[in-house]
Amino acid sequence: MVEQFQNLLAFFGVTGVPQNFAELVPWLVTVLACLAIFWGALKLMFGIVRTMSRWR
Repeated sequence: MVEQFQNLLAFFGVTGVPQNFAELVPWLVTVLACLAIFWGALKLMFGIVRTMSRWR
């Protein structure tokens, strides 16, 4: 599970885990931004599919 999490972080360009609080804040902002982009894209795709299914 740890390897999968590290691979996911590497995919989004986040390297390593923060060692102190000064590194935690930018790391956390980056991770939260990646999650927001992911959920936004997912919501957009579901919205498109829902709209296309209403046309029938």
